[in-house]
Amino acid sequence: MIDIQTEYPTVMFIGSEEKFNYQNFCDVNNYQYKLVKPNQNILGLFEEIDLFNPDVLIIFIEEILNTINIERFNQLRDFCERRYISTICICITADQMTMSALMPDVVLSESVASIELQKYINKFLQRRNQIQEQVLIDPISGVYNFRYLKNKVTKQLEDLKRSYESFSMVYVKIDQKQDYSLNNLTEKSFIQFLKRSLRSSDLLAHYKNNGFALLLPKTVKEDGIKLMNRLSISFSELPISFDNRIHYASFHFNLLEFPDPSISADECLTLLTSNEMDSMNQFDSSASKNENMIRRLKVAVINEDRLIREMLKHQLSDLGGKLYDVEIKVFVDGEEFLNDPWHKQNERYLLIIDRILPKMGGFEIIRKMRTNYDRRKYLCLMIGSKSSDNDVAIALLSGANDYLEKPFSLKELRLRLNRMLGITAK
Repeated sequence: MIDIQTEYPTVMFIGSEEKFNYQNFCDVNNYQYKLVKPNQNILGLFEEIDLFNPDVLIIFIEEILNTINIERFNQLRDFCERRYISTICICITADQMTMSALMPDVVLSESVASIELQKYINKFLQRRNQIQEQVLIDPISGVYNFRYLKNKVTKQLEDLKRSYESFSMVYVKIDQKQDYSLNNLTEKSFIQFLKRSLRSSDLLAHYKNNGFALLLPKTVKEDGIKLMNRLSISFSELPISFDNRIHYASFHFNLLEFPDPSISADECLTLLTSNEMDSMNQFDSSASKNENMIRRLKVAVINEDRLIREMLKHQLSDLGGKLYDVEIKVFVDGEEFLNDPWHKQNERYLLIIDRILPKMGGFEIIRKMRTNYDRRKYLCLMIGSKSSDNDVAIALLSGANDYLEKPFSLKELRLRLNRMLGITAK
């Protein structure tokens, strides 16, 4: 694709090594280069171009016309134009009819001076960069490009400073087949599948190495992993018709949650495909390898009774066993809890709330949490004296995940909390 710029301009030559001193020319001018021999089919050339993503394609015309006819060459030129890649044709004799049919960006003689060739390369490079600065959509895949993705990540980081709601990003790469045309069809099917499956607030963009990036606003890591494993299974079951056969495809992904607004957009995008991420967070559709990772859990005990507060703080310190690193904090009432910025961190919270409290009762605490905060981050258990079923219904309608009547045993409390956390007894 075309939306990741390398440190140095890239030039691809189609010709033989005897025709031109490629290495010396590119080393002097700080170009990255690749030499492709012209004796391969047109699809092979397309694949080479997509993999190397050159800024300029230089073709020694007499050599390529011996293996690729004018019709195929026009396909090659159109292929490059869609990627904003300029073509320079170098020839011994400029046959006007042939050149008119081929319509390259410029035609140069074989004896062209290096400085003149350099001038054209730099001119076309500048033009390509200017085009890429203006467009937001990748012209090949039809999804957003890297520049637009970076802008959106910057906005997410700015929102994070105000909302304290972390976001997640996913690097997705389709598992490639041997057939270039099948890979193109699979990519189109994959993009259509994701567009149907994602939320309107999610963003799909092209990334590097034929991969894609997903930006998932207001999404914690656990929820992102569940989403991607579900999508992985669904996509693997999607039939793709090609060459009178049904094919199936798969993808793998890396996911990272970003809770810290002090990081830059460039750092976010670099971390997404770093070697460390590859080793830590690669998942497949069969099962999440995150199951054994220790997760942080913040537990708030909101109760007027000091003895109950201290008892629960001590007894629940090992809640979740080895799956969670638990931090417990106690509060006298709802006002004390909501005035403490502790509850606004980008972590998962479990709130144990007494129904009757001074200043702000349990029902009002829960209503405020469900109205003003991301409900996926906060699990709420209300504790109240034995009363009518109406109180239980009000608590659940207000947004409580569960209601536990007094008096209760510590064993029953732990069972309820583990069930809320999705921990099953073994």
